[in-house]
Amino acid sequence: MIRRKLLILIESCDRSEAALISALPEAGYDVYLVCPPSVAGSPGLSSSAIKIYKRDFKSRFDLSSAMFVRNLIKAHGIDCVYAPRNNTLGIGVLASIGMSNKLVGYRGTTHHLRWYDPASLITYLNPRVDRIVCVSDAVKSFLSGMGVPTHRLIRIYKGHDIRWYSDLVKPTKAELGISSDDFTVCFTGNIRPVKGCDILLEALKMIPRDKHVMAVFVGECRDPKVTSMMQSVEIKDRIKFLGFRKDAAAISGMCDVFVMPSLKREGLPRAVIEAMAQGVPAIVSRVGGMPELVEDGKSGMIVAPGDPKALADAIMKMQADPAFRKQCSANARIRIERDFNITKTIEQFSAMFLDVTGSKS
Repeated sequence: MIRRKLLILIESCDRSEAALISALPEAGYDVYLVCPPSVAGSPGLSSSAIKIYKRDFKSRFDLSSAMFVRNLIKAHGIDCVYAPRNNTLGIGVLASIGMSNKLVGYRGTTHHLRWYDPASLITYLNPRVDRIVCVSDAVKSFLSGMGVPTHRLIRIYKGHDIRWYSDLVKPTKAELGISSDDFTVCFTGNIRPVKGCDILLEALKMIPRDKHVMAVFVGECRDPKVTSMMQSVEIKDRIKFLGFRKDAAAISGMCDVFVMPSLKREGLPRAVIEAMAQGVPAIVSRVGGMPELVEDGKSGMIVAPGDPKALADAIMKMQADPAFRKQCSANARIRIERDFNITKTIEQFSAMFLDVTGSKS
């Protein structure tokens, strides 16, 4: 079989993406990668089987980068360009105008697309994009509702490997200034209004103090309302705000329950997957792709968005029923290993690239 030639344009690279890119040569693809110098040295991308071109992308309308990519398409006879970021997809569209290569994008969130917005029209709503990989069925449904033809959409979950988390050095409760008697509820991520952290704080107020529930927040706080609420005398001593931490995944792994109370826009939160992969049950709101990830009453619990009473009840249920929590813990780990593993992701991406490029004689 003739090997397909893939040109991948990335601005950043997480562990799942690095694992995918590094596996594609063995799957039968010649891989050419364009990325910033800071990304080129990422673990997994230094394979001699991947030809790397170092370049910074300025914006999705970066004409200089588009011409650079266009020349690569011509020089190497590229069959397909994969551009999984907003800026790189726009550049991919401009570079592919009038060319025979296929173009694949990636969408990890709902909302923020508009038919009157040039930034949307040059990317996900552009007819030059042959396929859009959606991180969840919720994202696929959103794009379909925006009028993107369903034959251009495919759902592929972003996979992980539970072994990635087996060697994480987890801090102890004492090291974080938390009592060993406290039941720890963790949130990790940038704290923005859509994340619903104010709902978690309201829920904390509804939980009796003698339950000894401590809410641990990891990430930059960009929500003035949450900043103000954290100073409330009523709950101030029941909150541990750690700010940005590189070991966020390890911190979530040492907590009793992970909570993601988002109000909207979620595709498939990596933070929830990282916690579940470590056997931490999750309580999530019924938003975006989270109900596809957490099995209600089996690997975690699902509550209505914006409902602090429902969230408080779920937290107390997890605390009061250790056997239920233990079962959810085991099922959460199994859920990631079985249905959201990186091997499946690689196989599905490989099949998708093969399908989109068609047969070659």
